[in-house]
Amino acid sequence: MKKILVSIIFVLVLFISVKAQMLPAYVPKSGLVGWWQFNGNANDLSGKGNNGNVNGAILVTDRNGIKNSAYGFDGKDDYISTDKWFSGKNNNYTISLWINIDSQSISPTDKSIILHRADWSDKVIFWSNTPRSIVASDRNGGPVTGISNINIKRDNWEHLVMVSTSTTISIYINDSLSYSTQRTTQSNWDSLYKGSYFGGNGFDTWQGSFHGKLDDIGIWNRALNKAEIKILFESCSSSLTKNPDNITVNSGKNAQMIVETPNQFAKFQWQTDFGVGFQNMTNSGQYSGANNDTLVISNTTPSNNNQKFRCVISSGNCKDTSTAGILKINNIGTIDIRLNDKFIIYPIPIIDELNINVEQKNIGSLFIISNSLGQNVVSGILTAEKSVLNLSHLPYGIYYLKIGEQNQRTFKILKFE
Repeated sequence: MKKILVSIIFVLVLFISVKAQMLPAYVPKSGLVGWWQFNGNANDLSGKGNNGNVNGAILVTDRNGIKNSAYGFDGKDDYISTDKWFSGKNNNYTISLWINIDSQSISPTDKSIILHRADWSDKVIFWSNTPRSIVASDRNGGPVTGISNINIKRDNWEHLVMVSTSTTISIYINDSLSYSTQRTTQSNWDSLYKGSYFGGNGFDTWQGSFHGKLDDIGIWNRALNKAEIKILFESCSSSLTKNPDNITVNSGKNAQMIVETPNQFAKFQWQTDFGVGFQNMTNSGQYSGANNDTLVISNTTPSNNNQKFRCVISSGNCKDTSTAGILKINNIGTIDIRLNDKFIIYPIPIIDELNINVEQKNIGSLFIISNSLGQNVVSGILTAEKSVLNLSHLPYGIYYLKIGEQNQRTFKILKFE
């Protein structure tokens, strides 16, 4: 029995581990040769097995506020290396990454590597402190082909993509084409070489180490199109770890709908559906916490029965919508009031409609509904054995129903909104 239990636990842990390391759905798979998401480690999730070797870099909070999901580099000697360098044929390739450059970086006269191939004559993307801008470079032992002076913000997450073809090199920053230039040399990268480096240089000291954070590094052996670059920039995967439950409470009690996310910077917007589609909620009436992870529905009434609630979680460019939780209210079934089997009134309490059943001999009886102040608000004649009164226009409160002119019967009814 113990062996079986241990095996089940092992399989469960393995399943959770594998699931946590799955390639995100938004990552283009065609031509993908490397994807380093940095969720707890520097493993390659492309399936090519080119895992990163971490040298000094530490796990930090990523752009979505999730801990241990990016790597920070100290600008001194930190870097992550891989065993292989993958590139596209005929100079077709794409490199994508998220970067956060520390404003307290190293000397303005130094250059600092973001990502490059492990060979002094073949650099791909690095940023320079002179003049504090991105430089994209592609060379093969000859003159540099590249783009310089691409300014990006410091202490801020920016999405950087380099797209190379046989004729051009282009740079996208945050889904916008920043610059494009004609290629002047061919890189001849069809073979595997010594590997690659992220955030620093493991063998060549003339280039400095990166000071800042890197995340979600991807390499493709083809040129991605603008639509694919946009999807990478939005890079929205589920940030929900708990959806709201279906709950049941007694009428008059409070209820809670709860969502959970590991993102400490997430914003919340609860929505509910009143029959016309989900609409944003505000902190008013019986609702509070409309912009928190916990929505409170106070003093529930029968009108809340089967009401649906969901939450939209947003962070940066990403939004994630929960499944809907359904609120059910107890103690609101059909309650009959009978008097010698002459009258049946239901349901009590009421929301919109009141049903009145009478014997045939009582058809034609006068009815009057008055409020707690004694004011008549509805009156009429019962024209059938079963009458349905629409009271949706009445505010909630206590009302009194009188039936008949002789031998009047008076009933106390409670109206909920």
